[in-house]
Amino acid sequence: MGLKFENKHPFSESTVRAIPYLLSLLILLSNKTIFASGMEATGIGIRANGMSNCWIGEGGEIGGLFWQPAGFAFQKEALQLSAEYKFSYIYFGSEYGPKNTMPFFPSGHDSMTTEYKLEPERIPKADEVKPVNVPVLFFSFKREISDRQDYLKSVAISGGFISTTGGGGGLSKSFNFSKGGEDFHIDANYLISTFSFGIPIILSSEVYNNIAIGGGPVFNIGVTMGSNYKRFTSLNPDDNYLIVNQYPYQAVSFGTGFIFGALFRFSERFKLGLVLKTPYNQVSISEIRAFRQGPLDRITLDSKGNIYRTTGEPNSGKNPIDRFNEEMKSMFTNFDPDSINQDYDRGIYYDVKDNVTTTLRLPLRTGMGITLAPVYRLKLYLDYYVSFWSQTFQQIDFKNGVPGILMDMDIIKKGDLKDTQEFALGAEYMLSREWTIRGGVRYVPTYLKKNGVKRQLFPEYEGVIPETTVNGISVFSANPLTSWMFSGGFSYKFSNEWRLDYFIHYTQALSQVGSDEGAGEISSYSISTGLGIVRFY
Repeated sequence: MGLKFENKHPFSESTVRAIPYLLSLLILLSNKTIFASGMEATGIGIRANGMSNCWIGEGGEIGGLFWQPAGFAFQKEALQLSAEYKFSYIYFGSEYGPKNTMPFFPSGHDSMTTEYKLEPERIPKADEVKPVNVPVLFFSFKREISDRQDYLKSVAISGGFISTTGGGGGLSKSFNFSKGGEDFHIDANYLISTFSFGIPIILSSEVYNNIAIGGGPVFNIGVTMGSNYKRFTSLNPDDNYLIVNQYPYQAVSFGTGFIFGALFRFSERFKLGLVLKTPYNQVSISEIRAFRQGPLDRITLDSKGNIYRTTGEPNSGKNPIDRFNEEMKSMFTNFDPDSINQDYDRGIYYDVKDNVTTTLRLPLRTGMGITLAPVYRLKLYLDYYVSFWSQTFQQIDFKNGVPGILMDMDIIKKGDLKDTQEFALGAEYMLSREWTIRGGVRYVPTYLKKNGVKRQLFPEYEGVIPETTVNGISVFSANPLTSWMFSGGFSYKFSNEWRLDYFIHYTQALSQVGSDEGAGEISSYSISTGLGIVRFY
């Protein structure tokens, strides 16, 4: 990767070997649906980086897939195909974790996390938690056209498709515990399958010598199918009962945003990129459905996880069926007891459906990247990125009321999250004309506030039950962690037409979850690795 080309534009050498990578959809599994934060720009270009955050500017190389420069106006036409595989292990709880919350299940229904009262004295170590494995495939194509007018020296129209698939990813946990002199067993698991793809349309041009600008819209769509399952059983041989809760759901989401960027070449050794990404707007439509069954002759539980016997709640004077019907009426405006299958001899069974429309606005993002070439063969990259999470908000509309029985949902309001500043530093060194090695580190702080936010988890009891401080906003539970990523990789050029790229990322993340009664920790460790093949035309 030399720095000089005869009879060619100064950008050509550094960018001929660069590919217009197409960013894969950033998958963030909320507790209701999947959404993508939009295609991230690297300067005025776009590229794929698998499940990683993408960076910006000419220096925006270290956090992504292959750490390549971006400027589309200065790149050759190319076709790129890449595949990535991500392995994650998530550790729940700690020695000092919460004593009244279920194990924290990221990227799923948050009903696993808050108000269930069936916990042991301390959340156990999650040695049985299944890892999350996500395969990703993406490809891109860039077409360069020439304008006959002198004021547009080079115009590039870049576009393509991004497809990201995640199948078989899931979490499970089971343990025994005692409550009120009785022995219980709980099995819980969460399974998710996703598919998403996006289409970016970026127009870039060198408007002046050594200055290029560009931008364009990004469209994407996501589909999610998943299930959240909990089963409670008694270990007492005289209490042979089973309580099952199952929440299957399907969702489809649509999103759009815009990217604007500029690239400045001050010298052969110094380049600066600026980028602005407008707030990303997403609308998702999902169908959720809940099943529950449990024997009335022994024990049952309400939507908040409270256990009570056939005599009803203490001092309530209500039997379980009356109590159950009252609860359902408070949550579903159109609830009809006759529409629910209730077997008084064997237990309660219900099948409830609802349609949910979620509108989510993700933050305005802006940043800069610097590329410095202090000596021949060596490049250094520095990124600085600001995300205005405090402006994020969410609106959720249920067709049939507020189904708290289905899932615990926290609405995101402006001011719930805090703005973040991200940093990345990396280097690239050309060993020979064929081999190039790369490495870098990235720091991404959490957008969750240190002291959490106040939430009324049970609106029907407003004024009776006080608000609870929630540290983990459920819809962002897929990645609310402060993380460090360490990356490495290399490129091998077979010829002027073919190149092979390889990368590996190691990410370590930590966050605090819980409520007023206690806060625990969740740790995440993941390794991503992948290959890319590039064909130049």
